[in-house]
Amino acid sequence: MANIFCTKKLEKIIGKANISADEVDSLIGNWNANVFYVNRKKNIFLINERTCYSVIIPNFVKKNLPKFKEIFYQRFIDQLQYDSIQIDLRVTNRLMNQQINFRKTNNNRKVIGTMTQFIKDVEYLLYYHHEIQTIQELNHKMTNNYVTIFGPKKYDIDSPIELMQELLNKTKRKVYAE
Repeated sequence: MANIFCTKKLEKIIGKANISADEVDSLIGNWNANVFYVNRKKNIFLINERTCYSVIIPNFVKKNLPKFKEIFYQRFIDQLQYDSIQIDLRVTNRLMNQQINFRKTNNNRKVIGTMTQFIKDVEYLLYYHHEIQTIQELNHKMTNNYVTIFGPKKYDIDSPIELMQELLNKTKRKVYAE
């Protein structure tokens, strides 16, 4: 099961009844999520806590909430392919079989700060750089940025794409060892 920690803005959209108090283990870690608007359309921005790898779900409507798991994992897999990140079939199947567990925000300041900055960058790119054609291209620009706060050493500089590839490789070894 995957934990998705929702901001208060997103919590209002998905409803308090869908928020769980239980924390569960996740195959590739927890996600934080927020909502942002472009042309009055809701978009969900998700960011992985371990890697800062992001996924954008465009034009989200509340009636899609029962299908959120399928939408999220499909967008995640599509983005991995666009970013040329290798993912094993067994790992993909395990991910697709994980349930989604919405939770209240966990107040991880580093992740929330990074997510807020990424959303500002997304809004800037959408409003001022009209050459962006697809949501995958936009998301790639976000995940191709370099971050320093998540490397194993204090001054390591890794991109979220590189960190996600390493995480998926570790997950593959773990899945095959079971």
